[in-house]
Amino acid sequence: MKKENGKQKCKERVWNRWKHFRCSRYAVKDEYCKQHHPDEVEKRRKISAKGFQRELDNSPWRKLEKANVKIKELEEEIGILKSQLVICSYDPKRHHLYIEDRKRQIKGGVVE
Repeated sequence: MKKENGKQKCKERVWNRWKHFRCSRYAVKDEYCKQHHPDEVEKRRKISAKGFQRELDNSPWRKLEKANVKIKELEEEIGILKSQLVICSYDPKRHHLYIEDRKRQIKGGVVE
């Protein structure tokens, strides 16, 4: 490793606009400076990823997606409750209409 004034320089390569060169800071641990040490780099990346994920979760598109999923779940639950209500309050005329409506929905591809 390159030594200057008896101190070892960081072994990480950094880039300027056109070329790369050796970091000008002194090595602190494992021949790396504090900024370029792999453990420190990993910590910064984790913090950055958490911040990005938080920002993504709070984005309008993600909120809209979650709301649409919730609406779909509630609509399915309402459909189940309506079918239970029709079956529990059995009225031959209404049941006949329910069956016809159900057949129409199946033919139309609304219900799988």
